[in-house]
Amino acid sequence: MRSVKLTNLNSRRMPELDALRGLFLVWMTFTHMPTRFSDFVNQPFGFVSSAEGFVFMSALLVSRVYLRDAQQNESGLLGKLWRRTLKIYSYHLSMLAFAFTVAAAFAARTHRPALYNLLNFYLAHPVVAIIGSALLIYCPPLLDILPMYILFLFLTPVILGAGRRWGWRVVLIPSALFWVAAQLGAREVVYNFLVAHAGLRIPLQNLGAFNLYAWQLLWVAGLWVGAGRAKPLLSVFKSRWTIGLAGTNRGAVPGDGGVVSGHDEIPILDLAKSMCRHRHPSGSASARDWATTDC
Repeated sequence: MRSVKLTNLNSRRMPELDALRGLFLVWMTFTHMPTRFSDFVNQPFGFVSSAEGFVFMSALLVSRVYLRDAQQNESGLLGKLWRRTLKIYSYHLSMLAFAFTVAAAFAARTHRPALYNLLNFYLAHPVVAIIGSALLIYCPPLLDILPMYILFLFLTPVILGAGRRWGWRVVLIPSALFWVAAQLGAREVVYNFLVAHAGLRIPLQNLGAFNLYAWQLLWVAGLWVGAGRAKPLLSVFKSRWTIGLAGTNRGAVPGDGGVVSGHDEIPILDLAKSMCRHRHPSGSASARDWATTDC
C-alpha cells in the first residue's frame, strides 16, 4: 500500500466554518426548547435537521485543525485527539451526574411527564443506567449526541491514519457499506444478538436516537473534506451563501428527518463523489494537484 502525504492545509483560521458550526448549535438548541418556537425551526422544509450539519462540520474542523498540527508534530496527533476525547467525556459525565441527581430527584418528586419520561429508565433501573451511561451505552434523551461525538472522536486518529497511509478510498468505501447496512437494519440485528448472547438489559430506544452505523458516514465524510481531499466541496462550505442558506434550511447535508427514526438516510457520499469529479479551473498548481487527487 502506498503512503499518502499530509495535505498542506492552510494554517489560517476560517471563521466562516466556525460560524456555520455555531449556527447549527444554536438551531439545535432552539429545536429542543419546549416552546412553540421549536415548531418553526424543527425541519420546516423537509427531512433535514441541524444535527447532520453539526456532525459533518465538527468532523471537518477536527480534521483541519489536527492535521495542520500534525504537519509540525505528527507523533503528537494521537495524544491530542485522545486528550480532547477524555475532556469531552468528562463533560458528559458531569451532565449525567446532574441528570441523575438534581433532575431525577425533581422528576421523582413532581412526576412531571416532560421530565419524568426522559429519565424513566434510570428511575426504574438506576444501577444499570449508571453503568450503561458511563460506558456510553445508555443514552438518556437529549443527552445522546455527546456519546456519539465522543466515540467518533476517539476513532478519528485511526481513520485519519488509514486515509493518510492507504488513501481515502480505503476509508470511504467501508463507511458507505456500513451506511447501507444501517438501512437494512444492522442496528437491530446487533442489538438482538447482544440481548440474546451478552445479556444486554437496556431497551433499544434507550441506546440513543442516533444510528451510529449511519451517522459515521457523515463524520468520515467530514474528515475527508477537512483533510483537503475535496477542495471544491470545502469551498462550498466556506461560502457566505452556504451560511445564509443554513439559516433558512438548517442543514447542509440531507438526512431522513425524525429523531426517533434514527436519521438513517444520509446520502452524503453521492454529494462528495460528484464534487470529487469536479475540476478546479485550470492553470494553477492547485488545479493540477486537484486533478490528480485520490478521492
